[in-house]
Amino acid sequence: ACLAHGCSIRQYTYCDVGEDVRKVARRRIQHLRSKYPDLLTEDAVKGWAVRIPQNVEDIQVEHLSALQMPVDIVFAGPPCQPFSAAGEQRGWSDPRASTFAHVTRVIAQLGQIQGEVAYVVENVPAALKFPEITEALGAPCTLEAHHLGSAAMRSTLIWTNVTDLEVSWRNVAPKLTTVSEVLKKYDFCSWKTRGDWQVRLPKFVSQKGSWAFREGGPGMLLHNGELEEPPPD
Repeated sequence: ACLAHGCSIRQYTYCDVGEDVRKVARRRIQHLRSKYPDLLTEDAVKGWAVRIPQNVEDIQVEHLSALQMPVDIVFAGPPCQPFSAAGEQRGWSDPRASTFAHVTRVIAQLGQIQGEVAYVVENVPAALKFPEITEALGAPCTLEAHHLGSAAMRSTLIWTNVTDLEVSWRNVAPKLTTVSEVLKKYDFCSWKTRGDWQVRLPKFVSQKGSWAFREGGPGMLLHNGELEEPPPD
């Protein structure tokens, strides 16, 4: 989003404990480098995954203080499984939920080192059931992904101190896209449904068993007589 709006990236620093996720990030960086070569230079991404520990739990003040440039903005998406309605919603009893606390700690430590730092933190709407998050990051704004150009129909929560998203959101004109248009843009299989026209696909998943949908619940697709998750292929 920053690059698409013409923002030049001086230094890009990344953190994720998942090796496969880092591989995806590496390819994404390569794509963005080719698309925005003047805004995302080779120097900006050099050492992108080694400047800080890749487990956010291990990031300490000394790592943040050693960064060559001040951090302008932090983008974070802690694991949603502890909060999502698609899971057991164990909340803080789920070990993965601790990532949220470490994200807020890192943001606070950056503020102590360099002054206030901007942040954008994303998670599922069900996270609202856990007030500690809002106490740490402020009131979130609910955005609809498909209104912002996504092929998935889902709501998401954004906590940020960058701008008043409630005001900004009213300036975004929702644009509905039909299933046929999505299928032309992406290499998906088509199908027929009864009843009203479907204007958005609920969500696409990269593999079966993602737990994004409950068996027989909303969002499943009928394929060869069986309900399945909507895969990208």
